[in-house]
Amino acid sequence: MLAASYWSLLAPAIEMAEESGKYGDFAFLPVAVGFTLGALFVYIADLMMPILVSFICRALLWYNPCQYTVETIILLD
Repeated sequence: MLAASYWSLLAPAIEMAEESGKYGDFAFLPVAVGFTLGALFVYIADLMMPILVSFICRALLWYNPCQYTVETIILLD
């Protein structure tokens, strides 16, 4: 997956930055910043997902508690 992301996304982006001539020897910098921000987003989303799922499940139980059985409540929590 890492090789696929490099050859299909990162290498063409670095090539485009080099061709633009705007960044000179630091043509990799915009691509590296974008890659780092993407990795940071995925990491934060991974941390937040259990919290958000728990919050949504509790909100559903509060909104309509009669719709859910005991088994469903155990599975959601």
